[in-house]
Amino acid sequence: MDSFPNTVAFKNDDQHEDLNADFSVPAMVDTRAVSWQPSPAPGVLRKRLELVSFSQPRITTLVQFEAGSSFKQHTHSGGEEFLVLSGVFSDETGDYEEGCYIRNPPGSFHAPFTHEGCQILVKLGQFQAHDDKQLVLRSKHYSCRWRPSNEPGVSKLDLHQFQNEMVTLFKINPNCWMDKKCYPDGVEIFIYQGSLSDGNNQYSEGCWLRYPVGSRLKISTVDGALLYMKQGHFPES
Repeated sequence: MDSFPNTVAFKNDDQHEDLNADFSVPAMVDTRAVSWQPSPAPGVLRKRLELVSFSQPRITTLVQFEAGSSFKQHTHSGGEEFLVLSGVFSDETGDYEEGCYIRNPPGSFHAPFTHEGCQILVKLGQFQAHDDKQLVLRSKHYSCRWRPSNEPGVSKLDLHQFQNEMVTLFKINPNCWMDKKCYPDGVEIFIYQGSLSDGNNQYSEGCWLRYPVGSRLKISTVDGALLYMKQGHFPES
């Protein structure tokens, strides 16, 4: 359904210069060091992390809604996935507090707003073909089943899986780690809380990381970490 063209929420995003578009090399953005940029909607700011201008553009963005801000009703032809990092995000379907993970499949539409303000991590145009599931998962709700992983001090919450795509939240206790492993499809990480080391460098809260196909990582943390991790969604080379 394209009754509401995607010209309000992310107007002309795909006309900007590509950003972190080479998936064969690691990419990193420390979002704290990047300035907020205005969007077409008053009171809504953003920081672009990834922009690839395919026929269906793929965009990864950090978005901040000031209290009382909103977008007009619009659709995202390539689908929309987002994680509420702080505050409460709302649309006509309900209110979504910090920790909520939402997937709106291609062709869906909404009119976002917030009363108190919020910040979200948004991914556009990155749905697999035939993945048409609408999803709302409240990661802080008692019904969510965090499960221990194979490593001591590490637990995980599966958010979504379709074919080889996997989206997961990981909690890592202080002075614990995830054993070194290979990511055959590459991996994207957003440090929701805390900090991590990948064996080569140290990264703090708010850093967005992307590692190419076949990367081997040992993720560890001194002060603990909460990580959003996504695999199996890279574009075909």
